[in-house]
Amino acid sequence: LRRRQRQMCIRDRYHTGLGIQRDETKPGYQHILLKPQPGTLEFMKGSVDSPYGVISAGWERKGDKIEYQVTIPVNTTATLFKNTQDPADTVELGSGTYTFML
Repeated sequence: LRRRQRQMCIRDRYHTGLGIQRDETKPGYQHILLKPQPGTLEFMKGSVDSPYGVISAGWERKGDKIEYQVTIPVNTTATLFKNTQDPADTVELGSGTYTFML
């Protein structure tokens, strides 16, 4: 049981840091919510397997900004929440690779 709890904790931190979340209204990662939360780390990079392909994301501190790179698989869409303090500050994305300064 403890091992399972530890794995869930690591997975949750990983998903929170990278910001990759499922949109519960569109199952199977058909639409992805991107809400990166860097915290105190300097960088993070990773991926999530989905039925549509690999969703990858990563970020790195660049001075007082965060460079965020994400790859959205074919036949999926995503919403990037650029500012977690302002839920209206979003960008709609189709499949492809994108880089943003946050």
